[in-house]
Amino acid sequence: MNRGLCIALVVLVAVLGLAAVPQAEAVDLATVDSDTLTAREFLYVLSRRTEGQGVISGVVLAGMPRAERAAFLEKVVDAMVLARAAEMEGVAFREDVQRRLKWDRIDTLARAYIERRTEMMDLSIPRLERYYREHEGRYRREAAVHMLHILFFDRNKAAEVKTEIKEGVSFPRAAERYSRDQAIGQRGGDLGWIPMAQLPAPIADLVERTGPGEIGGPVETLEGYNLIKVLEKREGGLPPFEQIMDQVREDLAVELLEQEIGTLRKRYNVEIHRDRVGRLGGIPVN
Repeated sequence: MNRGLCIALVVLVAVLGLAAVPQAEAVDLATVDSDTLTAREFLYVLSRRTEGQGVISGVVLAGMPRAERAAFLEKVVDAMVLARAAEMEGVAFREDVQRRLKWDRIDTLARAYIERRTEMMDLSIPRLERYYREHEGRYRREAAVHMLHILFFDRNKAAEVKTEIKEGVSFPRAAERYSRDQAIGQRGGDLGWIPMAQLPAPIADLVERTGPGEIGGPVETLEGYNLIKVLEKREGGLPPFEQIMDQVREDLAVELLEQEIGTLRKRYNVEIHRDRVGRLGGIPVN
């Protein structure tokens, strides 16, 4: 399975949970022919309004007056009636509906399996600390800076705009108006996080001398004259375990899940025709 998909599923299960529904007594709330709506099922449908978060759905339920609960129950029953009508008219046998039902089932079962396996994983603090030590290279970070930038072709113009900024013009507004790098200028000069090692030497030196929130420059490079505003700096090295424990937990869970999927692929009869994806829909692959 794709690592990105594994991460998404692990995070989704960890955040939402498939069984995170407030408890309810075992009573029936409605029937439509032979289909019964239990109180537990009603609360499950309610939890879907809060993306499956049981605590939040409990808060929502507590804040729902009797009339609103009754109105929501009517909507649920309406959905059951419509589903029953679809079955009676053979809608369930349409190819597109069958496809959706199939993949809704697959999605639900896959998430439930991941939830079950995640609950069984050893994600204790000692295990996470060991994984962290074994994978220090993955978590070691380069020194980096998050900054805004304006490029000029003329030093005097750069100095003039710097004065305008100090007198109250916002740096992003100035970048949009004056930067010779239009793509960066349209983003308000925001370069995002850049490793210090990737910066031209004059700008790297300027960053070292400029504190967060301060304006630096103009300084000359091969491209022209540069003004910067440092937003944040990040030191290089290995972050403390406590600082990235959540990331370590996610990485370990994903790795264990990938191993589980590898084992399952050997257990079941899996055939993948990768050569055929290039011809899907008559659209050539890039």
